[in-house]
Amino acid sequence: MRCRTLALAGAYGAAIAACLSLEGVSGDDQAAPDAGTEAEADAVGDGGIGVTDAGPDGACALDCGLGTCEQGVCRAFVVAHSAAKIDDLVCDGDGALYWTSSNVLKKKIWSSNDPPVSLATDAVKIAVDATHVYFVSGDAKKLERAPKIAGNTEGVFALAPDGGGFHRIAVADKVYTSLLDPGAVDSFEKMANVGSPTSTIAANNPQAVAADGTGLYYFDYSGGLHHKEPTGANVVISVGVGADPSTVIALDDAGPAWLADGRAVVRLDLATNAVTKLTTTAARGVALGETMAYVVFDDSIVALAKDGTGASVVIASAQSQPRTVVVCPRAVAWIAGDVAPNVEAVMAVAR
Repeated sequence: MRCRTLALAGAYGAAIAACLSLEGVSGDDQAAPDAGTEAEADAVGDGGIGVTDAGPDGACALDCGLGTCEQGVCRAFVVAHSAAKIDDLVCDGDGALYWTSSNVLKKKIWSSNDPPVSLATDAVKIAVDATHVYFVSGDAKKLERAPKIAGNTEGVFALAPDGGGFHRIAVADKVYTSLLDPGAVDSFEKMANVGSPTSTIAANNPQAVAADGTGLYYFDYSGGLHHKEPTGANVVISVGVGADPSTVIALDDAGPAWLADGRAVVRLDLATNAVTKLTTTAARGVALGETMAYVVFDDSIVALAKDGTGASVVIASAQSQPRTVVVCPRAVAWIAGDVAPNVEAVMAVAR
């Protein structure tokens, strides 16, 4: 039995102890397949479990997909292994995962046989829309895009001149990127080939950036969350978390923004600027579903009801260095580090 205590604040209660029986082989005890190959559906590899409501016969209420169902819960499964460090992970509305481990790789989350497909080379940070992936090069000097369909004759082309010092990236109506040197947040047209920025906002060492078509959001070391409205107003909201490289901004269609960093998870009402601290436990990422928020802690993925009601649930436990959680149709996915010597993995569990 392994226990994990999470300090949850406000409407989420005081502290919960997530004690889960972890049976079977853990990821550290398994030999990983060659880099880039597909793990079989039964190669759970991490001891993680996804919590669902069990039926009267112990069956899972959800379709576990490539994960196994054990005593009413869906277990996490390996989407792919990588011998190279996985830098970033995103998911699109079709259930395809895209990640960067030097190359930009793509794989359908429920596909058990096909290996990941390479869409481009030399990439670190990544964003995706309905037709393209957008990425920052490994040396931070290039901002590029590629079609989501491998082999498309359009190929890869640059959105901006080389040498920009690009850092983090987001995509909505335009492509937005934070630049560490010089400190700025720039926007670029998605279809322009080596175009000039359509806008530049001076910023003090900007880190996380997010956009939803109605506003631009970013953190920098001047403190607080910057909300740049389409009208041009730039509102700075103090939220009580730091603008360090681990800060993540997640935007909710219903209005609030969620933020996570090495000290806390907070929810921000963008209409009133009211800030609610949801946890006092360091987090490694947050992503939003229709009704739940999924937060990465030291060794687990936890689901919190976005409206503050109901119990918090550990959906994957005993994870190896988890980070960068994303929400896909019917699944939650994340990066797991050091699942075997010099091997990382993209993991997922049904939701």
